[in-house]
Amino acid sequence: MAKYYILICFFAFALTASAQKSTIIEGNIKSPYNERVSLTLFKSINIAEPTVANQTLVDSNFRFEFTLSAPAYFTLSTNRNLFKFFLIEPGDSIHIDMNILQVQDVEFSGEGADKMNYQYWANIRYQDWYHPSASITADTGTRYFNFLDSCRGQQLYSLRNFKGLITPMAYQILQADVFYSFEDLKSKHIYNLFRDSATTQQARLLYKLYLPIQKKFIFNDAQCYSKNLISYLIQQNQVDYQYLHNRPDDWAEEYRLTKQHTKGTIQERVLATLLLNEGVSVIDGDILKCAKDYLNGNYSPLFKELVRKKYAL
Repeated sequence: MAKYYILICFFAFALTASAQKSTIIEGNIKSPYNERVSLTLFKSINIAEPTVANQTLVDSNFRFEFTLSAPAYFTLSTNRNLFKFFLIEPGDSIHIDMNILQVQDVEFSGEGADKMNYQYWANIRYQDWYHPSASITADTGTRYFNFLDSCRGQQLYSLRNFKGLITPMAYQILQADVFYSFEDLKSKHIYNLFRDSATTQQARLLYKLYLPIQKKFIFNDAQCYSKNLISYLIQQNQVDYQYLHNRPDDWAEEYRLTKQHTKGTIQERVLATLLLNEGVSVIDGDILKCAKDYLNGNYSPLFKELVRKKYAL
């Protein structure tokens, strides 16, 4: 218990200290053109609207400076390069050197560069693993799950090689991103089987095999910043509902199930994501009750204000 308490204190201190620093993404593009560079910053991904900034190169250089109080994601795009959903931490000062004639010739330097190196390398190395062949995805047994487990294991092994080079917070978030990206694919697979009456029985069998593993997952507040963990929890909640009820989705019931099975900062974020991405054309009384329930909870004032505005409460 003392070990976990020390870890919690460390993460709390790290966030407090780094919140006092500005965060920088800058770089140089070897190009004869006055290229346009666009930065999209996701401070609370899937919850708050991202911040978008654009610049035109000045003497082949660009620079974005902003403040962060917690880990976030960014997407940086140029005419030739795209860095999509890269994790960044408060106080990072990233410098990127690019060459328009050699797109993959990218170098990172500065505070947080090792974190960028891993993400850039992993994006190139593993991008095809998330799109397996139809012969594998069409399998309604365990073959597809075994394939995903193998991919995940290799990717987590690669991440461990960077463990001593990045912050403990970044390591936990990136680890969660890898782990739950594959769990999300499993969950979507079972959900699609449930939605087809011809494969409902197979979905129930896979669910029973998967449930004991799912119950062993351990969540902590450091992981709440992982974009893939939040997506997985929402997806898995839909699967749980299908298994329990085997009928069309009831959004309000899914909200209540999610609240029942989560806690802390993860609950705060996953419920906000549900409420702010809820897309029904008619907001009924049950949905409004969920929104009011969130407003009465001990959650982030920023997230509560976004919910209040969406539901006019």
